[in-house]
Amino acid sequence: MKIKNYTPHEIKIYDKNQAHYVPEKRKWFINENEKDNPIRVIPSDGILNAKIDYIETETLEGIPIYSPEVTNIDTPPENCYIVVSALYVQAAKILGIPTKRMLTVSQPVYEDENNPRPIGCLGLNKNQ
Repeated sequence: MKIKNYTPHEIKIYDKNQAHYVPEKRKWFINENEKDNPIRVIPSDGILNAKIDYIETETLEGIPIYSPEVTNIDTPPENCYIVVSALYVQAAKILGIPTKRMLTVSQPVYEDENNPRPIGCLGLNKNQ
């Protein structure tokens, strides 16, 4: 089954051998000269959105506390796996929409330790 990306950006997948894990930072960083060599690039096919209203329910120590309420999500396409945001998956679960074909980014890979900007990931997570 085909994978379609419904996030606003392309997703670059790197092999674990192209990155190194830094335990102190709890992050994966791309190895030198590997940034432009992902094993796969999944282009964006558009965006699937979740509509969430935030209702102020109380105040604690002067800080407003909100209760998010999912009101709607864009309809997921059929017959493919879809890469979406974790928020979209959460909203789908709340609305009782099956998430079996929904994937999210797994183990982000960052540019370098001095500039921890995400540039890709090591794979995709399956959601149940």
